[in-house]
Amino acid sequence: DISHNKIGLEGCEAIAEAISMNTKLKQLILNECDLGPKGASTVMMGLSANISIEALFFGDNALGDEGAEAVASMLKVYTRVRHLDLQENGIGNKGMAEIATGLKVNKTLVFLGLQWNELGSESVVPLCEALAMNTTLKSLHLLGTQIDAEGIRRILESSTDKKFDVDVAFGAAAR
Repeated sequence: DISHNKIGLEGCEAIAEAISMNTKLKQLILNECDLGPKGASTVMMGLSANISIEALFFGDNALGDEGAEAVASMLKVYTRVRHLDLQENGIGNKGMAEIATGLKVNKTLVFLGLQWNELGSESVVPLCEALAMNTTLKSLHLLGTQIDAEGIRRILESSTDKKFDVDVAFGAAAR
């Protein structure tokens, strides 16, 4: 856990190099490290050679929509990640559309945390399209977004998994 450190781009490069060679690390926790989109992209590139990391925590790193593009690219090719937490990153509707392209082809992710991002009603359609194709995602956290009740209903209905849950408040919606 390297959280709460301002590691900068140089630190991201060092982390990317280290994780590309590490075969034991199961989770990478980089919450509040001020990664930004370039730092996130650098770390995601390091994952391409990693065979062990299953959980990524990138909360509160100002990734924005540009960083979401790097996440989407990672989801398309990295086949180990099962848990991805992207809470509080300023990801908007455009970023969600990018992440949705990765979700369409990803076959390992079971948890996606997008709480406290800037997602609104425009995020619902790409997310629903992705969930209709994704057979592994079981839990989606959307607390603190601007997706309304109708959008949540559509998201739940689009999932192929009958035990899929969406956390939207202090309780959760499930079907």
